[in-house]
Amino acid sequence: MSIVTRRARQRTAPIHAGAATMKRGHYDDNSSVQRSDIASSLAYQEQIVRDMKLHSANTPLVLADFGCGTGGSSNQLMRSITSAIQQEMPERSLMIFRNDLQENDFNSVASQLVPMASQGVCEFLAPGTFYEQVFPANSLHFGTCFAAVHWMQRVPQVCLPEHLTPEIVHDDRWEAFSAEWQRGWNSFLQARSTELAPGGQMLTSIIARTTADETVHGPFDVVQVAAESMVQDGHVKAADLERFLLPIHRPTLEETLAPFAGGEQDYHGLTVKICDETEPECPFWAALERDHNVADYATKYTGFIRGFSESSVRSGLFEAQLTRNPSSQLLDCLYERVRQLNEQQPERFRLTRTRILLLLQKSSVTAG
Repeated sequence: MSIVTRRARQRTAPIHAGAATMKRGHYDDNSSVQRSDIASSLAYQEQIVRDMKLHSANTPLVLADFGCGTGGSSNQLMRSITSAIQQEMPERSLMIFRNDLQENDFNSVASQLVPMASQGVCEFLAPGTFYEQVFPANSLHFGTCFAAVHWMQRVPQVCLPEHLTPEIVHDDRWEAFSAEWQRGWNSFLQARSTELAPGGQMLTSIIARTTADETVHGPFDVVQVAAESMVQDGHVKAADLERFLLPIHRPTLEETLAPFAGGEQDYHGLTVKICDETEPECPFWAALERDHNVADYATKYTGFIRGFSESSVRSGLFEAQLTRNPSSQLLDCLYERVRQLNEQQPERFRLTRTRILLLLQKSSVTAG
């Protein structure tokens, strides 16, 4: 047995020491893509605030950010809309809620909140899945959800040994992911319809794809290639990688608007006020074209990829490994390989994306 063990070790490439897994604040520090999407949505702010004036002035305006993460991008979004409200309605008090899953790092969120009760602004944390009702019926005046609904409530029971997402397949397995995402999206909309007050609005930014796009999303592709190299070097079992799936689906515009019959009808009292499909510029790629610093590009782009994918990779792939290497070292090894691939082949793995910005409004007339 000792001979087999020694031979196995000889076939295994060394683990990169790295920084002993992602540090607190890493996600917020590497969220320039998310922040750029928030900044580009501010053009709709005047209309959103104007509609808020229609709500009763006798009670506080209630705002909620669904999928707030560790707080950085959420703060940018809520501070912006709060400032706009205070300029238009300086006497209005505000209640702001930050929502995410129970296991989210709410300590990080809370540590970034600035006490503003003296200015009529109070903030609260609201753990729970946004695929279910989080707030009482008819209580919410305005909600936001940015770069979150592509994370699926659950994944279908299908086998995808080719890749960690269904984007590489063009058969009924992709259809299964689409159908499961649609069920979650319908649940999301039904929950928001219940929570929104009559006339309340919901602004959602969705990471999407075009109908004609048959390529694999760059961040997903580079993680797949890096993981395959770890299989080849003996750090990860091939069977574990074949079973691993990122619980992500990038919907098309048609999938997104399916509940609204193309945007012409309402869905549970929600109507589409704005639907904007764009292909935003990637800030990492823009900096590369400007500065020609591929090493800096690879480092920052990898930081972004690690920020959104590490927890899924750790729980879905590395915790299953029977190895002497702790998951922190495996994670550092994986993302160092991602960085090297981004530096060696920047064009292959570049981030190109489609974004759908959807502003929904609940009917001002309550049923019954």
